[in-house]
Formats: sequence, structure tokens, C-alpha cells
Amino acid sequence: MVSSMTDLCLAKPIDPSQPFATDEIDYDLEYLRFGTEAVAESVRRMLDGARRQYHPFFSEPLNSTGEDLEKFYEAEARKVLERTFALSIGRALYAYATYEVEHFKLPIEPINLQVHFEKMDIKTNINVDISREDISWPDFHTGVSAGLRMSPQSRITAEWIGRFLPDKPEPKEAGALLAFGLNGFLDRLTDADQQRLFAQKDAYVTIALLLGLAVTNVGTRKEEVHTMMGAFIPSILPEDTPEFMYKTLTVQAAATLGIGLVFMNSFHIGRCHNMLLEMERMGKADPQHLQKDYETCCLAAGFALGLMTLGKGDAAINMRRDFQDRLYKLVCRTCWTAGDNAIVNMTATSPAATYALALMYLKTESKVIADSIPLPHTAAMIDHMPVDFLVHRVIAKNIIMWSNIQPTKAWVQGNIPNYMADNQVAEKEAVVQAMYYIICGACQCIGLKYAGTRDETAFQCLLDYLDYFMTLSVPLTTKQKEVTKTVIRNCINVLCTATAMVMAGTGNLTLLDRLKKLYQRINDVNYGDNMAVSMALGLLYMGLGSYTLKTTSEAVAGLLIAFYPFYPTSTRDNRYHLQAFRHLWILAKDRRWITTFDTVRNRVCKVPLIVETVEDQSGNTKKRRVEAPAVFETFDNVKSIKVTGDRYDPLYVDMTEKNGKIQKTIMETGTLYVQLRPGQMSYEEDPQGRKGFRFFTKKEISRLKSSA
Repeated sequence: MVSSMTDLCLAKPIDPSQPFATDEIDYDLEYLRFGTEAVAESVRRMLDGARRQYHPFFSEPLNSTGEDLEKFYEAEARKVLERTFALSIGRALYAYATYEVEHFKLPIEPINLQVHFEKMDIKTNINVDISREDISWPDFHTGVSAGLRMSPQSRITAEWIGRFLPDKPEPKEAGALLAFGLNGFLDRLTDADQQRLFAQKDAYVTIALLLGLAVTNVGTRKEEVHTMMGAFIPSILPEDTPEFMYKTLTVQAAATLGIGLVFMNSFHIGRCHNMLLEMERMGKADPQHLQKDYETCCLAAGFALGLMTLGKGDAAINMRRDFQDRLYKLVCRTCWTAGDNAIVNMTATSPAATYALALMYLKTESKVIADSIPLPHTAAMIDHMPVDFLVHRVIAKNIIMWSNIQPTKAWVQGNIPNYMADNQVAEKEAVVQAMYYIICGACQCIGLKYAGTRDETAFQCLLDYLDYFMTLSVPLTTKQKEVTKTVIRNCINVLCTATAMVMAGTGNLTLLDRLKKLYQRINDVNYGDNMAVSMALGLLYMGLGSYTLKTTSEAVAGLLIAFYPFYPTSTRDNRYHLQAFRHLWILAKDRRWITTFDTVRNRVCKVPLIVETVEDQSGNTKKRRVEAPAVFETFDNVKSIKVTGDRYDPLYVDMTEKNGKIQKTIMETGTLYVQLRPGQMSYEEDPQGRKGFRFFTKKEISRLKSSA
């Protein structure tokens, strides 16, 4: 018997020792949510890193035997494992909040390093030897995926966390620790608990604790939390502080962004100045004297400054008038004034300062600021800047001018400078790359603005561009052609995730078809390319369809960080963007699915509802009929929900009464419990009760006839 909404996702009884089974959706529930059967299960298998991976038929090299053939198989197996390592990031999205934990054990699925080859009648299993360094971050993401399966409503205590974590946590337990923070559980830890974890002196544990505490305390300015993070940031520490305090730059990056999250929307002048100092320090130092991954610290500082001044616009600049000039100098050399002799490492500072300005002026419609973020005015200028800067600058310009973003090809093409249309100019490979990146940046903006809306116009526009880039073929005749091929791969990564943002939680089959084709690629793709496809698959079935995305300023900032347009090239790569930041989509999650649950039959049921929504600021309302289970645009403007029809007991829910038990259940779980009247049959059981419902397929008719 079904005892809770969590159980509805199951095709078989829960085994408490196997919580990952909770993301197996029941076929009937899948049909109600997505109109499909067994498709969600196929996506689950695609995102299952614990499953042995299969390699399709391929051609062996001619005249290869013995050792050469063994090396060939191992090389092919490593290509498959590049995909396997990236699956858990998407699985975290797919299985989010599908399990309410009741035990002290949270098993974490191990990554399966075995690849099964099938060629004609020959079957071969290859076990690849992977170094600890190569699998540490995939293990970390696997831990995050396991932890995020827990519902935010789970009764997690400090004792539970303490008993779950071993004395010396591995990366997978560190990932689970981050998941606890993303779900808001880490505020239950005592200072002694936190100190015990810091005493491990493990980079993965420290990153998880810092970032997890930051998300748990987002916007609170909690003193003990930001003081702890400040201990890893050079500009906050006294000048005579030993360097070992902030020696690991991945930890410093986590602490830096954590400061931005804790002080989100606060415009704390001191901390904002610290972030600007961090960018300047990284930009003006000799790269040869900096440690590995210093660029990710610079980017984290830029994001942190943007989070603290989120949407403040000129109000932030007016409080520190030197901010704007100093940021412009970090964006590009053309912003320098006479007398500036310092050499600035634009590779590190330009993306960071660009996103700081973008978030500071997010949705402010400040044309002056948007126009001040430069794009190359001539083809010659493209040769004097990294072409990937164009993605960041197009995104920044457009999210400032938020209302101007349109889900049309005409708007996307309008971002391309006129001189690029000249045939002679367009033949230059650098110009082609620039055009692709400008299109890519514009499409990312459409994804951000229309995230979670299911807007068909936006979806079709992005899908067309995804198809365009997927069909591009570049002959590798020159070095520049090789760069162009990489640009195309980067654009595909952005397009597949941007399109999935729009259709988050819908299980759209058209997009799924494209993602399956991308998933099947083995050659000429890397870990980051597979990561993007994995995240897109997870978005499409987010929380098994229970969740989607919202577009508040805080949500847009979270999506911008999580779906940063350049993905790591290998499992060890944190050079430009810390891999742990990929999980900050949590700031944009939104539950809009409402499921009606029959307490008499203990199952999901179809029920007609009358939903009253507030349409404008004047308080005018509109009533419409909804057939639940259904997706709402948002719960924020819902005034009331009423059960209608004669099958179920009447129920009226005033959604403006925020402290009501029923209202809280709907907001937190998306569930409306209803009771079938005595002597009545459900709409599924009684064919006459189905009149007027949209869902009425041949398969359902056959079922109803057989049951009758």
C-alpha cells in the first residue's frame, strides 16, 4: 500500500538500504505527468553511472593483434568512461527530492569502471585502471547526487550527519556533505561539528562545507559563517597571515563565492571591496608566480561581487564611485585611461569583471552600462582578443537589458555586428568563430529568461539553433579549423542546456531525441561535453517532473553560475570554473507540479480543480479549470484552489493563508490530498467520468474496456 507521495515514484517497494531506487518512477504516474511510459526509466539508465557501460559495434584497426589490440580496447573504454564520469551531475537533477530518508545510512552508488564491448558475436569486458586523482571529482558529484535525492523536508539532524560521515571522509562523502548544505541541513551542525570537519584538512570536505554552509545561510550575513570563509581569502586576512591558510585555490574559490552567497543582496561595502581586490590581485600578478587554478578564484570573486550587488545597479556604484572604473579596467584594455601602466591578465579578469557588472545591473535595463561592455567593431579587433570573451559579453549585455530578450531568430541574429555579414569578412575563420559564440551567448540568454516556462516559441528557436550546430561539419585542414570545431562543441553544450532550461521538468520527447544523439557520441568529445548533455537530461526530467526552474534575480544568478558556458576538459579541470559550482542550480529550483492523491484508493488520481489566480497588481482575479495532476506557472499568484465535480469531497484551499497545513503541504510537496466519496468511482475507473478531459488515448480506452 502506498503510504506517501514519495512512494508514488516507485515501481517496486522501497528497500531502505537502497535509496537510489526511489528515482524509479511508476509507469502510471509517468503517464499522468509526461504522457509516456518507460521513457523516464530509459533516461534513468542513461544517467546511471553504477551500470556497466556498453560500447556499440565499431571497427577494429586493421592487422592489429595482441598488445596493440589491447591498447585500442583500453583507449575506446576510456572514451566511454569520460561519459560515465559526467553522469552523476545530471542524475542529481533527475532524482532531486525523491526520497525521505529515515535511516542513518545513505548508500552512494559506486562508479562502474567496466566497459562491455559487443562486436558481432564477440563480447569483451574491459576494466580500466583509473588514478585516484582522475576519479575524485566524479566521486564527489556522485555523493552530491545521492545526497540530493533526499527531500528538503527530511528529518536530518546533526547526529544523523555525524553518524553518516566516516572519520576520514572520501570525496563521495564530501559530495554528500555539500548536498546536505544545498538542501539546508548544515545549519544543524554545531561549531564543534564544523571544526571537526575542517580539522580533516581535506580539500573536498572543506569545499563541501564552505559552499554548503553558504547555500544554507544564503543572504543571512551570519557572522560566524562569513568569518569562517574569510579565513581562506587573502584580502580579508591580515597581511602577515601565513600563505598556507589559503594555499589550495579550489578551497579559496569556494570560500570566495560563499561570501557572495552569504551576503547576497546586501551590498556590504567592505566585502564588495574585498572581492574587487581579489580580482585585481589575480589580474596584476605574474601568472608564472600564481598557483594552478587561480582563474577560478578570480571568476568566483566576480560572481561574489555580482551576488552582493544583485540588481542594485547605479545604487551600488553611487556608494563606491570607483567601483565602475576599476571593473571596466578589468573587463578590457580599451577601458584603460592614460597613465595606466599596469599589465592586467585579461584572461583571468575579463570574464570575472564582466559577470560582476552583469549581475550588478541584472534586469535594470541600463542601456548605458550594456553599451559600455564592448564587442569588436571590426574584424581586425577580433584577432586581438580571446574569441570566447564574446560569449560572456553578449550574455552580460542582454541580461542587463532583460526585457529586450526575445525568443526569435531575428533577435538572436540582431546581436551579430553588421560587418560580419560581409562575404569577404565572413570567410575569415576567426570571424566565423566570433559569430558562433555571439549566437551561443544570445541563446543562453533566451534559456535564462524563459527557464521553466515551457514557452513553445523559445523552445523552437533554441531547438533550431541546436539542430544547426549539431549538423555543422568542419574539415580539419588547419589549426584554425580545429579551433572552430571546438567552438562548435562549446556552442552545442550551451544550446542543449539552454533548451533544457526552457523545458525543465517536462520530459519533452523532441528534445530528448536530440539529447540521446549527443549522449551516444564517443569520439571527439570530452568530459565537459558529456557533463553538459548529462545536465540537460537531468533538467528535462528534473525531480521526476516535480520540479522546474524560476526566473527571479537570485535564480538567474544561480543558473548563470551552474551553467557557466565553458565546461571542464577533464575530470581534474577546475581552471576556469570550480566543478562544485555546477550544483548551484539549486537556487533556481521551483516546485510547480500539483498532484492530486486519493486517500481512499491510495494512489494518484485525476481531479478537476477550479484555480483562482491574481492577474495584476490591482488584485483582479481570474478563475480557470485545471485537470490535475497539472503544472502551474507559479504558486505565487494562486489565490485559491477548489475541488470541483461530484466524485470527490468538496475542498476549498485559501492559498493566501500561508500558515495553513494544507497550503504548506501543497507548497512543499506539490500534493493535494482528496477523498473519494462513498459509492463513487474515480475518473479512471468510470469512462463516463472522463468526458471533457484531455487525456484519452487508445491505450486508455483498451484498459477501461478490459477493467469494465
